[in-house]
Amino acid sequence: MDRLHHLPQLRRLHCLGQHNQELVTAYLKHLQARQYAPTTLQTTIDGLNSFCRLVPAGRQPHLYQDLASTTADDIEAWLYAAHQAGRAPSTINTLLKCLHRFFAFLQDHGWMTQQPVIWHRHQVLVPHTLPKPIAEDDLLCLFRVIDRLRDRTMFLLMLRCGLRVGEVRTLTWSALNVEAGSIRINQGKGQVDRAVYYSTDVAHALRHWRRCQPSEATYLFPSALKPGLPVLPENSYP
Repeated sequence: MDRLHHLPQLRRLHCLGQHNQELVTAYLKHLQARQYAPTTLQTTIDGLNSFCRLVPAGRQPHLYQDLASTTADDIEAWLYAAHQAGRAPSTINTLLKCLHRFFAFLQDHGWMTQQPVIWHRHQVLVPHTLPKPIAEDDLLCLFRVIDRLRDRTMFLLMLRCGLRVGEVRTLTWSALNVEAGSIRINQGKGQVDRAVYYSTDVAHALRHWRRCQPSEATYLFPSALKPGLPVLPENSYP
């Protein structure tokens, strides 16, 4: 497991037996080798953790030792428990897809004989609604309570430029083109590069934030605990 030390959430699967941990590690290495984003690896861990915690207690000891023996009925029981725990349908479907890919990997390598996730039986219906814009008054209220320059700059980048949390977290100063008022995002979701343009209020925040950072800084938002690295997601701190 130490070869995946950058995913501290792996310790959330400490209940799994040695064989299962080897299977999970092999699958995560498989995803890494194919350039999947760290967030995808993290979602996989979340899915497996949810499955292990929510399957019926009578099945847990067996599955903790051998996830390859998971059945369609186990998936059914997990779906019911996840619903009872208040998980949103879209979240359940996301985790279900992670489980499906994991079990498909076990099948491909001969560690499992049958895929336990059956789409026509297990897929959860998700309501499709149009996105609702945030009211201007609500935005004003939000920014009134964001009094730290760092946090305000982060939120503005997400609001005005449409950047994802992970993209803001790992943004470098070299990605900014001040003259063009643009930001280059390398290998965003789906490994796609793109450029976004920022507004006047973002430019103002970036200028002020730059003055607070050392000239040799690489990341816009460096980690206070791990120099030279971007700020870590909250759940990554020990």
